[in-house]
Amino acid sequence: MNLKALEEMIFKHSSTLIKKHGEEIFRKNLVSNLKGKRIENMYHVYGDVKDLNLTHRVHIKLDIQGNTLEGASCNCEEYREISRYKKIFMCKHINAVSYKFLDSLYKKKHGENSYVQGYEKDALELDVKIEYKKWEKDDNYILEFRAGSKNKVLISDLKAFVRKFNHEKKMIAKKDIPLFLYLKEKVDGPKSLENGSRSIIIKQNELKAFLKTLGKRKILFRYNGIEYKADILSKDLPLTFTLKGNERNLILTTHKNLPIALDENKEVYFFLDNIYVPSNHQCDKYKMFHERFMKNNTILYKKTQKNYKLLLEILNSISDNIMISENIRNLELGPSESDEPRLYDSSSINLELCERNGSLVLSYSIDDIEEDELKEVLRSYKAGSKAYRIGSKGFLDFEDEEVKSFFNLLDILNSDKNVIEIDKNKESYLNVILENTSMNINKGLDVLENIKDRFSNLVKKERKLDKSFKGKLRNYQKEGFKWFKNLSELEFGGILADEMGLGKTIQTIAFLSSEKNKKALIVAPTSLIYNWDNEFKKFSPDLKVGIFHSNEVLIDELKECDIILTTYGLVRKHIESFKKIEFDYCIIDEAQNIKNSLGKNTSAVKEIKSKVRFALTGTPIENNLLELWSIFDFIMPGYLFPRKYFEEKFIGKEDMETLRLLVKPFILRRTKSEVVKELPDKIEKKMLISMTSEQKKIYKKYVSDIKKKIKENKGNRIEVFSYLTRLRQVCLDPSILFEEYTGGSGKLNAALELIEEKSKEGGKILLFSQFTSVLKKIEPMLKERNIEYLYLDGSTSSKERINLVDDFNKKDNIKVFLISLKAGGTGLNLTSANLVIHFDPWWNPAVEAQATDRAHRIGQKNIVEVIKLIAKGTIEEKILKLQEAKKQLVNEVITDDFRDIHNLDKLTIEEIIQVISRE
Repeated sequence: MNLKALEEMIFKHSSTLIKKHGEEIFRKNLVSNLKGKRIENMYHVYGDVKDLNLTHRVHIKLDIQGNTLEGASCNCEEYREISRYKKIFMCKHINAVSYKFLDSLYKKKHGENSYVQGYEKDALELDVKIEYKKWEKDDNYILEFRAGSKNKVLISDLKAFVRKFNHEKKMIAKKDIPLFLYLKEKVDGPKSLENGSRSIIIKQNELKAFLKTLGKRKILFRYNGIEYKADILSKDLPLTFTLKGNERNLILTTHKNLPIALDENKEVYFFLDNIYVPSNHQCDKYKMFHERFMKNNTILYKKTQKNYKLLLEILNSISDNIMISENIRNLELGPSESDEPRLYDSSSINLELCERNGSLVLSYSIDDIEEDELKEVLRSYKAGSKAYRIGSKGFLDFEDEEVKSFFNLLDILNSDKNVIEIDKNKESYLNVILENTSMNINKGLDVLENIKDRFSNLVKKERKLDKSFKGKLRNYQKEGFKWFKNLSELEFGGILADEMGLGKTIQTIAFLSSEKNKKALIVAPTSLIYNWDNEFKKFSPDLKVGIFHSNEVLIDELKECDIILTTYGLVRKHIESFKKIEFDYCIIDEAQNIKNSLGKNTSAVKEIKSKVRFALTGTPIENNLLELWSIFDFIMPGYLFPRKYFEEKFIGKEDMETLRLLVKPFILRRTKSEVVKELPDKIEKKMLISMTSEQKKIYKKYVSDIKKKIKENKGNRIEVFSYLTRLRQVCLDPSILFEEYTGGSGKLNAALELIEEKSKEGGKILLFSQFTSVLKKIEPMLKERNIEYLYLDGSTSSKERINLVDDFNKKDNIKVFLISLKAGGTGLNLTSANLVIHFDPWWNPAVEAQATDRAHRIGQKNIVEVIKLIAKGTIEEKILKLQEAKKQLVNEVITDDFRDIHNLDKLTIEEIIQVISRE
């Protein structure tokens, strides 16, 4: 059998990722004691692999006659677990030994040249990644290279790579020889690379020469944090120009998104997601236009025949796409010889800006249109006309992009007057519209500059966390903190719409910690109230936090608190009392609770008096745009207009760009994929859940009964254990014990809220419970919500287990896997999940970790969020607090294994009572 066929035979049983890990182990020379032995038609390969201070023994069986891999084994944990469900499973250690084996065969045949999968097997191809890097003194580019014939891998040591292949250039693909020689030049040059260097840094003026070396190919190009698959094109830029005119000037405009010059000489450009190296002629002629367009998106020239002809001559030499307005095509004839009606464009609009009594005032006029006629012009635009006739003089072109933007602005400002007072919260939108306009701003350019500076200075302003804040924020969370501070300084509201699990709570607490002597109201779903309280105690213990969570607590008693926590239901019930308090901040959590603009909760929350309002939600839009309108109507009433006007303008219309510009400054959303480099691969948190009022009553009665029975039955440990088990079940859902119970469960409500939110974001959830009765309870609730799910417990056969795992990992429509902890805590590979919910706590850390690792394991590409639901003020919370001090006690109290009941002898009656008693 030839080497290539042998390689294919061995590796066809391995996944790409595990094979790559095996190759890395082989490269690090961690495989030793390689031996081979033939017994009849079977060839046995043995080897030892050192990995994380452990030595793993590998055995591979090859059927020489049948040309098949008969079997492979390893004593590592991963092999033991997965091989139970897969006839031949190749872990990374088996792959590493396979590489070593093939390497030894290759050396026997070819001398000292080493076999390395992806390098020597076939002609070696090179891929390039270029990353733009802005440094303090100048801008440079970082070059990285990948090599291989099929699956290319990062070259981690360029110097070693060049030396290795310098005398074997025939192994490099012909098209990549120039690139290899470039690498060699850099390695051998005066500024030689250090050993182990994986990248090369080049200056801007070196970029063009490097691109010429690459020729026409596709590369990875990273610019300002975004990665593109860009073609390198040695051809002229596909430029487009528009030439218009007014009575005084020729007006030249071009693309809204300009080509980006990648070097100081403007000889290389990034444009339309590709990299262009234009001709010298285009570079020379376009350079002067590009510099002026960078400052303003219009260039004005004096309207003369000479300028017109000269401009056209230059433009025609660098572009095949020039649009000329009809009103200047006859420029050569002179104004007196042309009887053509004039087409009025954006240059016919005259603006003035001024500040009056602290407010911004915009006034406008249009050439040859009287002031009292402007209302009719606006009505014509709203009616959908393409143009407005200006007597016998011509037409105002409503299809001109800038004319359209201006009249859209008037529509947004909701005024038919030609002098308009502009709300401060719409200044940023005005700034975007007028920033690069060709309209004539006759007065107020300084005012526009002031607006720009105000926003720019705010963004640059340093924001420091308060010393009383005890948490540590990641970089993106610091940006969220700064966003809170900036908006609150302007007295604007906002929506923090980070994806679930990115820390909206801690960002909010960091902000409130910095707002000394301010009063805030936080409205949250019932299931999250105590979670907020716990987070405040943890991260901002100096703030005085009060909870209004029942009719027994008087609002007046909480007036001295810095923070008041309450629920949507209680705001609705006691709105008259809440209206008596003037808050500095009102913050609503899970703001999708007010998505129904006509709902009672929504109406009540909007009546709260607050200077600034914020909303927290991972899903600002679940079904339609009216949900976004409802949240905005809370944070900044009136900003998105009355509901009817909003519906007429945006619902079912295509004007999404206007809506996007309006809401952009006030919504901050980051997804896990955007901030993945800042996140750990596993995020764990505990969520304290309040029981329902009926649930609390039953729990309290049970505790009282158990205390008595424990004292009466001091010697009967099995009976004591059964009491504790029932008490834990009450924490989950009393209906498990009492069929007639209908008082609800705080944990069930919280779990369903998490599932609904995560599934709407496209996530997949594993929910573990020790009690199958809980899982059975959740099943119909998921069906009611049309959420697809799977179920696994001890009665599930081994074959069915494999089918269920396969379905969950492959089918995107299946969102939830309900799993009995004992049946599914081990032996399952569920790497498609990104949220793990522990419905009832398992206090043995090893067992709990095993369950979590069904999702958080090799092959998982997403960040896994782990949430443990804890019933507040119950045995669950008590054991959490005792966990560190008495780990053994914890295992003794909650184990379901009757073989360990004798361990309860170590507990005193007082200790057991302490565990079950509420604070």
